[in-house]
Parts: sequence; structure tokens; C-alpha cells
Amino acid sequence: MQRAPTNILNDIDITEQDYQWAISLSPDSNYELHLKRPIDSCFINNYFIAGLKGFAANVDLQPVFNRYKCITYVCSYFTKDETECSQAIINAAKEAKQANENVRDGLRKIGAAFLSTREVSAQECVYRCMPEIWLRKIFSKTLFVSTDFAENRVRFAKKQQELDELDDDSTDIFKSNIIVRYSDRPKNIPVVNDMCLALFAAHYLKDYKSDFNEVSDSQPEVVSDDFIESQNIENHNTGLPDRIKLVNSKEIMKCRKIKAVIRYHTPNKRKEPEKYFHHLLMLYFPWLNEQELFGEDHTYISKFYEPDVQEIVQRNKEIFEPDGDAINEALENLRNFEGVPTNSYDPINDQENEDLRERLRDDSDETESFNKSLPQHLAANPESVQPFSGISSYNQPLEISDDDLRKTVRSLNNKQRYAYDAVLSWCRNKMANLNTLNPSQVDPIHVFVTGGGGAGKSHLIKAIYHTVTKTFRHAPMNPALPSVLLMAPTGVAAIHISTEQP
Repeated sequence: MQRAPTNILNDIDITEQDYQWAISLSPDSNYELHLKRPIDSCFINNYFIAGLKGFAANVDLQPVFNRYKCITYVCSYFTKDETECSQAIINAAKEAKQANENVRDGLRKIGAAFLSTREVSAQECVYRCMPEIWLRKIFSKTLFVSTDFAENRVRFAKKQQELDELDDDSTDIFKSNIIVRYSDRPKNIPVVNDMCLALFAAHYLKDYKSDFNEVSDSQPEVVSDDFIESQNIENHNTGLPDRIKLVNSKEIMKCRKIKAVIRYHTPNKRKEPEKYFHHLLMLYFPWLNEQELFGEDHTYISKFYEPDVQEIVQRNKEIFEPDGDAINEALENLRNFEGVPTNSYDPINDQENEDLRERLRDDSDETESFNKSLPQHLAANPESVQPFSGISSYNQPLEISDDDLRKTVRSLNNKQRYAYDAVLSWCRNKMANLNTLNPSQVDPIHVFVTGGGGAGKSHLIKAIYHTVTKTFRHAPMNPALPSVLLMAPTGVAAIHISTEQP
């Protein structure tokens, strides 16, 4: 028999008011949260019913009411009690102080003590033993390229020792960067001379090693063999030299094995047209001096519309932004869309959707509608009626011919063919079911494909994707919507299978 809370308080001679007053006091002059629970739930973690229902899973939450508590909680979580490590660090600090070592050497000794005596958890051991989950090592090198006006760009000054070695009238006080190195590229190599800044930054980096046989180029350490081979073929087709020497400096630039991902800021075309066209010309049009980017009337807009300039910019831009126009169009449609595409939101976020409806209710126009219903001739089958928000953009791999697909299927090994046949059998059963007068429920198929680098996972997925696409091409579905979506959980995985990240 469960006892009432008041009975327990009476047994220990405490009134309910005194109990509530006691738990209302915070030891650190801040807030604390006490949830009312049955007596038999004293060993159950904090929970709230709405979160459990919405998340459909266990929700173990720890309330934090200020930034200091948040930092303390995170730090205490990954710096748990490690007495041996702490003592080793203290001893290393004492030894460094007694030896009268400088700050740098002292920190090195402390760091060595930390790395050599620290105990790690089983989870961290697994993380260290599986480089596939080291995110910083599986993604390509990223590089930010500033395309702002020269007077607005930030540069780093040289070290004092380097400044002392300069002539008194020298103005070369700044360190070199990717923009300076690009303008200093050799003219006698046509393929390098015709490169735009974006291509140069993506393919070349400064060689800091004196050994020309050095191959480390900040490439990802864990990539598939197929991806590396495709990148090498791409670099070979471009004819880029492995090493180039800059004209006015002693710096050597070397070609990357895996080209870097460049990042940049794009100015607003309507608000800052000169900055926008300067950005396009500087990034995608070959130049040796920034003054060359001016047009006849000393503007960047006039230069952009000169003969052949726009074509060159568009061709180079297509390399880095192959779907840029589609994305910009989708974003523009989203900004101008006056309806509320609630189908595109998570159904459990009812409060968020309701807030969005309230914000857009005053601006909505009842006289206009966008795809409120599908045409009748496109919705012959109940399964073909799919939610449509009015804005869609699908970037999927290009379709291959039947001959190429047969060649790909024949190249599969026994294990790959087993998985392929399982998916193909399911597709045929699904198609047969869709074409019957009384279709029945067909359970979805779930296939887990795994293997080491170079095992052929991407090759198998591509074969399955093109087969499924061709199989469902004539299914009784809405032709305006794709029948198959090829998705990947990360950007690198999307690159490997030539698809997009959700």
C-alpha cells in the first residue's frame, strides 16, 4: 500500500509548508526546478509527458538556468574525477617551475603528462579506434576567400623580425594570402594563367615543406578509394601541374589531391550591385591585377557585361555552384510564397506551425492559391496523392542508359548482387501490386549495406538507385514528383553517391 506524502511528513515531524519552503531555497542563489512526482518515482529521472509523447522516446533532460551552470555541467561531464591524471599534472607543473622553464616548455610538459596518464572511457576508446567518425578528418579542407573590396579586406602583418629585415622604404609589411598568391601566379603556364581565383584556391595551397616529395596536402584522411580515384582523374584531366613557383616570391604552390571547398560571402545584388558584380568577377574571372576588373566607365557592372566576360564567369561559376540558380529560385519563391506550406513541417511541431500561421495571417491573400489541390488526372490512385507545398527542388544523379546500367549490374560481385536482387525483387512485387485492381499493403524494405573503404558500397547504391528509378518510371504516380529520392546523412556521403544531403 502506497503511503501519502502527508503521512511521511508527519512521521518526520515536518509540515508541508516547511517542506516547500526548504526546497524553495537554492544553494547558489539561483533557480532550481522540483517536479512533483509520486513517492515510488523518487529514483526516476526528470521527464515531462508532452515531451515523451512528442519525441516518442525517452527524454532525459537536465534543466540549466544560466550560462555558468551550462558551462559547469558540460565541463564536469568530460572532466570527471581522474585523480592520477590530476596528480601527474601537478607534478609536471612543479617540475617545470623548479627547472625554471619558460611558459611554452612548461605547457608542453603539462600536456605530455595529461596525454600519457589520462584514463579514457570505453566510448572514447571506440571513438579513437574508429577514424570513420572523426568528422574533421572525413570532410574536405575548407577555405574562406574574401571577395570584398580591397580596402575592406583584413590582412595580417609580418612578424617583427621580418619587418626589421625590410628596407626602410619598403611597403611589403603584410603576410601573403591566397589572393596575393593568385595574382602572383606564373603567366608562362596557360592552364594556370587562365585559372580563376576560385579554381586556384580550390586546387592549390602553399608548400611549407622543403621536401618536394611531401604529399600531405590537408586532404581528408578517410575517404573512399572511388572518391580519391575520381578526384585524381579530374585533376589529371585539367592538366594542372603538381608544383608551380610564384613569380615575385620564393613561395611554391602544390596541387591538392582532393580539392578544397571554398567559402565566400555573396553580397546582395539589389542592395549592393557593385559589390555583387565585383564578387563574381574577382572569384570567377581570370585576372592578375584587381584593377583589370573595372569596366570602361570604371564600374564592375560594365565589365561584367562586356563581350565574353559573362560567359567565362558563368562557366566557372557552374563548377562551384552547379545548382545555384535552382537554389536561389527556390529561396526566392519561399520568401515570396504567401501561403503556409504546413506539410513541409514536422507534424509534432504544432505550436511552431501555429506561430508561423499567426505571423503570416495578415499578409495572406485569399484571392490567390498555390497548388491547393492536384489535377484529377494526376491523382488516379490514392497512393499518388502526395502532399505538395508549392515549392520543390530535387537535385538527383543524372539518368544513365540501359546499356550502362546492365554493365554496372554485371560488374557486381556475389555479395553485392545478393543485395541488389533483394531490392529488385521487392520493386517488382511493388509494381505488380500497384497495377492490380485491389492493391494490398506491401511492407517497405530495409537493407543495411556496410564495408570498409573501397568495398564498393557507393557502386552498389548507384546500381540500385538507377534500377529502382527505371522500374518505377511508369508507376501510377504523379509525374510532377520524383518516384525515388536518393538521400545521404552527411555531405561527404552525398558526394560519394552523387546525391544531396537532407
